[in-house]
Amino acid sequence: MSIRPLPRSAILRLALALSDSSDQVREAVALTLLHSRPHEACVLRALAEALGDRNAKVRVLAARASQHPAVTDPGVIPAMVLALLDPDPVTRVDVARALRHQGIAARQALVSCLSHSSAQVRVEAVHSLARLESGAVEVAAVLERALTDSFPEVRVAAAEEAFRLGPAAVGLAQPLLAAVDDVVPQVCSLAAATLVLIPEHRARGLLELDRLLGAGEPAVRVEAIRAGSTLAREMPSLVAKLLRGVTDTEFKVRAVSAEGLGRLGPRAREAESPLVHALRDPEETVRYAAARALGSLGARSDAAFHRRPEPQGVASHAQ
Repeated sequence: MSIRPLPRSAILRLALALSDSSDQVREAVALTLLHSRPHEACVLRALAEALGDRNAKVRVLAARASQHPAVTDPGVIPAMVLALLDPDPVTRVDVARALRHQGIAARQALVSCLSHSSAQVRVEAVHSLARLESGAVEVAAVLERALTDSFPEVRVAAAEEAFRLGPAAVGLAQPLLAAVDDVVPQVCSLAAATLVLIPEHRARGLLELDRLLGAGEPAVRVEAIRAGSTLAREMPSLVAKLLRGVTDTEFKVRAVSAEGLGRLGPRAREAESPLVHALRDPEETVRYAAARALGSLGARSDAAFHRRPEPQGVASHAQ
């Protein structure tokens, strides 16, 4: 059921009601504006003012309602920056996301967020700036800084954005070479995978990815397989490396390997036999992943399963 948009006159009245003396009324107004997604700049300004409301619930609702990609107003940025000091961590993260929707005008504010005391705000700043910056040099500067952040999730965000850049991440080659030794499995795996995408560093990237696929820590092998399976969509030669994971001693690695091979579809036909064998794995999660993967590969299910008799009730109903 579709919801009929509120008329403009009602939206404007709601914006004025954000200054109502009642906490409950302001909460209701902020919630309604969140769901109605108005395209009015004056409403965005009212929401920015509400970021300083004495009621924490009003502030967080206002922050979420401000995340509107179709409405920008540089005049609201100072209020958003001030709201980054909100005592509520959820509000701070939502405000950082709202800043992203203000586009390039919010660049300086987002750069300042890279030094914010809240790691989650820094994470949002990394994702936002990586998409806002128009030049490769500017993006590389942001990600290089974030790749050495003390908080693991910030480094993960930087590694994700570097991988998204692909060959354009050439300016990050040296930070990525250092990141392949990061203690966080997702960071080191994405760093190696990104190097593979950079022609000048592909050989080193493949070497590092191969090392991570054989690492002693299962969590590292899991993330290396995830990164490798993404690369294998364009580089089928990696399938042979990923096949090792199907027989790994750790069941989580075997399951992720099966899932990754399944996502490759017909490009991973050579995985059919190992996946059929995995249907006898002692772990249910591995058997389930193998069954799903075989379907994606187009393998015949009757070659992989012993057919179970249908319950009598189902058979009689079918007749």
